[in-house]
Amino acid sequence: MTRRGKNSETEGALDLIERAVHLLRAVPLQTMLLFQLGAIPYLLGILFFLADMSASPFAGDRCAGAALGVGLLYIWMRTWQAFFCQRLSSFLMQAQGESITPRRFLRMYRFHAIYSSWALVLVPFSAIVAIPFGWIYAYFNNLCIVDPTAGRESTATARSMAMPMPLQNHTMVAVVVGFAYFVVLNLITVLALAPGLLKSLLGVETEFARSWYWLGNTTFLAIVVGLAYLVVEPLVKAVYVLRFHACQSIETGEDLMTDLKRIPPRRRAAGMVRTGLMALLLFGTTEQAKAWTTCTNENTAQSEDACSPPFRVPGNQETIDSSELDESVDRVMKNREFTWRMPREFVESDEEKGFFGTFMDSVFTWMESTAKSIGEAFERFLEWLGDRFTPSHQRKEKSSGLDPAFFKGLSVLLLIILLGVLVVFLVRAFLVRRAPPPKLEEAEMSTIKLDLDDENVIATMLAEDEWIAMARELSAQGDLRKAMRAWFLAGLALLSRKELLAILHSKSNLDYCRELDRRARRCPDVVPVFGENIALFERAWYGLHPATAEDVGLLEHNMERLRHGVEA
Repeated sequence: MTRRGKNSETEGALDLIERAVHLLRAVPLQTMLLFQLGAIPYLLGILFFLADMSASPFAGDRCAGAALGVGLLYIWMRTWQAFFCQRLSSFLMQAQGESITPRRFLRMYRFHAIYSSWALVLVPFSAIVAIPFGWIYAYFNNLCIVDPTAGRESTATARSMAMPMPLQNHTMVAVVVGFAYFVVLNLITVLALAPGLLKSLLGVETEFARSWYWLGNTTFLAIVVGLAYLVVEPLVKAVYVLRFHACQSIETGEDLMTDLKRIPPRRRAAGMVRTGLMALLLFGTTEQAKAWTTCTNENTAQSEDACSPPFRVPGNQETIDSSELDESVDRVMKNREFTWRMPREFVESDEEKGFFGTFMDSVFTWMESTAKSIGEAFERFLEWLGDRFTPSHQRKEKSSGLDPAFFKGLSVLLLIILLGVLVVFLVRAFLVRRAPPPKLEEAEMSTIKLDLDDENVIATMLAEDEWIAMARELSAQGDLRKAMRAWFLAGLALLSRKELLAILHSKSNLDYCRELDRRARRCPDVVPVFGENIALFERAWYGLHPATAEDVGLLEHNMERLRHGVEA
């Protein structure tokens, strides 16, 4: 986790949230399990309480005991949240976290039973009033960070650390609330679509896939809020841990000590050595300057070498070290007079890529190496194949250019594939010619009994001759209304067989008339006859006009006219 260039007084809320995300990614899994160990039992207790109080006939008898159990589970959750925050603090300060003993757990539970229980009243009340919410919310989060052994001093520390930087605190609360809103929205979307996906992909149909009424159920909303709490609350605790230490470091300077602890031992030792050498050089230079000044003022008759200045100008006989020259050139080239002419270099470090970027780079590298290995193996196979078909006295040593054996092997491979395809084609053609022709069974007249009162019956269910036979049979039985529909469907079947109409359930008679007008350009007599059939059929089938034998006769006559019209 890299440290920002801002101090604790000027660090913004978004920077603090970003540092909190990196802190949660860096802590061990055991630390995250401490939070879940406290939150999951409390959320399950809340869900059971809501379901029992809303549906159970014994809700009145169980309410007091269930409410007490939920309250105890809330203190349980706050206790484990305190252990979670203290582990985050220890990880942040590069210190060893204390082990959780039963005595320490009971002390922590007692502390939060006394002080954190007020959060159930004060936090919702302050949220309604709105003005003191930021400070009260920060105070109850700080209670999970302070040491409970100090008693009232711990609460005073939590209160004092909640007051500084109010703009940062309220901005941070607003950002977290917005983030929680989108988390809730995503969870509702996923849970709402999950039953449909199970039915579509796996064929598992549940009660939730049949209707959407459960989306407004209070139990479903409570589950969504509970899952969102498990996602958002660890981030909130990490943010307030960082804020607590940032406010505390203004007075104690703990952040500087933490930065010193992060320095590796080798670099720390090298820094100490450099500091010592600089001190010696400064001390030695000061002493030499004092001695030279004393020598000049007293005008002693000493030699020029003894009273010479501490720094000599190198003469012509001295040589310049190449490493010093390179260092001097690099230092001068970094000046602004020269850097403006140099191209900008973009160096992407592994830290900037992140875990996902590094993982994808490794995957692409593996895919590239695998493809390269497969290509090289295929090339060696083609060269081997070319060598098999080349006489030994004609083989030559490989040169730096393209190997002719490669192209010869490729030609041989393509020839083998072509011959294989040709053989398969010839075998299939031979088998098809030798196979006996399929026996054509005589088509029997359909014995399907259709209910003409059903609106789903369409003309393509039977051939036109079968519709005609059905119409005549219905006429003989005296059911003229159904006989008229059978004659009308026979006309549609005829026009469909001649590809003048496309029969569909969704089309109306007007759609058929317009389609026939477009397609029957070569049969001008068909369109008016079909329009007359529509008028005869609809006034008897949908209207109040009774079906008569005369109407049935007109439809039969129009059927013959349609046949002559489409065959003309």
